[in-house]
Amino acid sequence: MNSAAPDTHEPRFHMVIPAYREARRLPRYLAELCPLLQKSPQPVTLQIVDDGSPPADRTALQTAVAPYLQNYPDLLAPVLYLPANQGKGAAIKAGWRTAPAETTHLGFTDADGATPAAEVLRLLNYLSTLPAASRNLALFASRQALPGKTIQRSALRRFTGDCFRFLTAIVLRPGIKDTQCGFKIIPRQSFVRFDPEMQESRFIFDLELLLLLRRHHYPIEEIPIDWSDQPGSQMNLLRDAPGMAAQLLRLRRRFRN
Repeated sequence: MNSAAPDTHEPRFHMVIPAYREARRLPRYLAELCPLLQKSPQPVTLQIVDDGSPPADRTALQTAVAPYLQNYPDLLAPVLYLPANQGKGAAIKAGWRTAPAETTHLGFTDADGATPAAEVLRLLNYLSTLPAASRNLALFASRQALPGKTIQRSALRRFTGDCFRFLTAIVLRPGIKDTQCGFKIIPRQSFVRFDPEMQESRFIFDLELLLLLRRHHYPIEEIPIDWSDQPGSQMNLLRDAPGMAAQLLRLRRRFRN
């Protein structure tokens, strides 16, 4: 198969914020993110997708984000509400499918605000400054403790991440150090191309995305970012580990060749 054709258009970004019961954390992130992206030289639209939160949480989210929807036209209204909880990946895909026609790149950033708004803008700017022939790559933010990068992470979250990274390296050999960081940007044409092949909607979504990008010959660049652990994680290693292992094996069977 030939390599993916480069995107020669000026970049226009559509970022999705997947949310599940995020009426408290998401408004704090929007207060940081919306004003900064409004000043961006690159056009950026934001779409909040609620992943089937209970009715009371939906109402609370609607009330909490209403001022931002009113004051920031690039934060698209209305919030997209999925009818039932399907997983973060399902929310991201639903949001990507509603991107404006002129969009060239799709992305997502987690609602908890662990990725600072300044880092979102930095990676958007980085991709925009690349030569047109080099913009057809995916950017995977990475929580690597490197000089100049600030990573604030609890011991438990670090242990959980290390366990998953070790298991992933054995089963799938992903080739990058951090597959699960909640901030990524991909060429829109890549998603249009392999959307019908996507099957994963929950925790393993990021890995499936990585493997599909590789199958279709899109380059991937891992970029270290500042990152700060946020309270309220919905992941439990003891509860989720068996399911995660089963999902990894399922991916291995699908992408063996």
